[in-house]
Amino acid sequence: MKIPPILDELRAAFPECRGVGYADFSTDMMLATSAATSLAQERWDALSNTAAQLMSGQVADRFGQALSDQDADLPHYAIVFDGDDCFAFVRSSGDAAYGLCCLCSPGINLPRFLEHSQRTLAAVDDVD
Repeated sequence: MKIPPILDELRAAFPECRGVGYADFSTDMMLATSAATSLAQERWDALSNTAAQLMSGQVADRFGQALSDQDADLPHYAIVFDGDDCFAFVRSSGDAAYGLCCLCSPGINLPRFLEHSQRTLAAVDDVD
């Protein structure tokens, strides 16, 4: 099975998820996408760039420094609300360089979505 059908399954389970991309946070590159409607490449690029900063870049470093007395690892997920959008960035527990960039409606059940996202990433990890 290829990656886009796995991403489609995540979107099907959560209608509030309008788009999901599988990204390499270390290279700021979107590797596969799935969306309810066509999203411009610039939108995917912006999501990938934001994910790279939040999950592995300067923003992640600043959070790590702020929490340094607590042995903080890189963040496992980040959530950003902006108007009618909820952006969820989820790091793979299998390979920390990879994860999901998700464009959702603010009403999404985030705890359930984040849990399901980890299962999605585990399924992607099994693709070869």
